[in-house]
Amino acid sequence: MDVVFSLEHANFTYPDGQTGLENISFQIAQGERVAILGANASGKSTLLYILDALLYPTAGSAKAFGKELTEKSVEGSSFGKFFRQQVAFLFQNVDAQLFCPTVEDELAFGPRHLGFSEVETADRVNDMLNMFQLIKIRSRSPQTLSGGEKRRVGLAAVLTVGPSVLLLDEPTSGLDPRSRVFLVESLIELADAGKTLVVATHDLDLAHEVADRTLVLSEDHKLVADGPTDEILSDSDLLQNANLIYPPGRTRYSNRVFPQPSKNVR
Repeated sequence: MDVVFSLEHANFTYPDGQTGLENISFQIAQGERVAILGANASGKSTLLYILDALLYPTAGSAKAFGKELTEKSVEGSSFGKFFRQQVAFLFQNVDAQLFCPTVEDELAFGPRHLGFSEVETADRVNDMLNMFQLIKIRSRSPQTLSGGEKRRVGLAAVLTVGPSVLLLDEPTSGLDPRSRVFLVESLIELADAGKTLVVATHDLDLAHEVADRTLVLSEDHKLVADGPTDEILSDSDLLQNANLIYPPGRTRYSNRVFPQPSKNVR
């Protein structure tokens, strides 16, 4: 299989000196379904930003489709245009990428920005409106939609340019059960159609549902595991050390003391 992403000893340090990632190395091949697991602030989002060339390693390297990702190689270049069409990113805060006056305009923005004809843009928009059951809300402002509807619009919008790679940051966060099922089923269908999926999450169920392979980031921003998802999820010591599950015999409420009801309360 062709290699889509390759990181070699990649580090990232934010301008304030905060470590985002430390010595990360791995490859992702075309068509793989990969989950990135880690506790909050472990570096999952930072890693996705590097894969999407929104950030660049401060040490080490990151490559996509065999070419190193740097500001020079991506911004304003023919490779950059190719990269932006091939790699789509759904942010955790989907509101950050919904800014057009209507759902239909939102879906058309990407193809128009990349120079697609109006006929092709209209065809792609209609395909996504149907695929994600958005016909009835095509004229609504995205800002008036529910959380689940916004996720569907966001995913449809990034898919209109026909990417081969999907990067998703906590895609099920805040979704009700019905919206979650719709999103997960959509991701599975897209993967079955050959898309490369990279999903950052601390939701172990989501990793099990959509990923064949899982990477685990520790709370000190290092890659501590990389393997088949079933093996990773069966390693309780690894998951506890990464702060992804509770220690045995404990629940989230085990250290809390709840007040006793008054005897006068009926």
